[in-house]
Amino acid sequence: MPIISISHLACEYRTNPLGIDVLQPRLSWQLQSDQRGAHQTAYRILTALSEKNLDIGRELLWDSGKVETDQSIHVFYNGPTLGSGQRVHWKVLVWNEAGQEIESPSAWWEMGMLEPGDWEGQWVGAAFSGGQERPALFHIYAKNLRLKKNWFAPGCMQLRSGFTNAT
Repeated sequence: MPIISISHLACEYRTNPLGIDVLQPRLSWQLQSDQRGAHQTAYRILTALSEKNLDIGRELLWDSGKVETDQSIHVFYNGPTLGSGQRVHWKVLVWNEAGQEIESPSAWWEMGMLEPGDWEGQWVGAAFSGGQERPALFHIYAKNLRLKKNWFAPGCMQLRSGFTNAT
């Protein structure tokens, strides 16, 4: 019997990503096989709010049901609307051309802060000598450079001998 497994579970092109800001994230996976011509004929995606519930198949957030297709990239999450900071655990069951059912390991994604009210913060500032505390947005540190050789790095400007820049 051929060895078949599911790997590279991804949500929005990333493995177990934090901060997803897409309300219907796209899920993807890869079928691995040592048999030539092996392919997917159907999938079923299961999601839950905890890995334990996902493993036992209880209190599922979304069950896609068996979908007859070979699609394994950009499958949209079509469950209940997710909230800020919510972590979703998921796995996929795949059927191959021989009708064999294969289960993936579990993966997860976590939603980012979706609403402006989710963000809280204050400007970070420091007391200036003799003055009131004001936000310090950034500090500029500059140093004159004097190079002995011509240097060039892709994506950077070329630096020449004797060139100085303090900006």
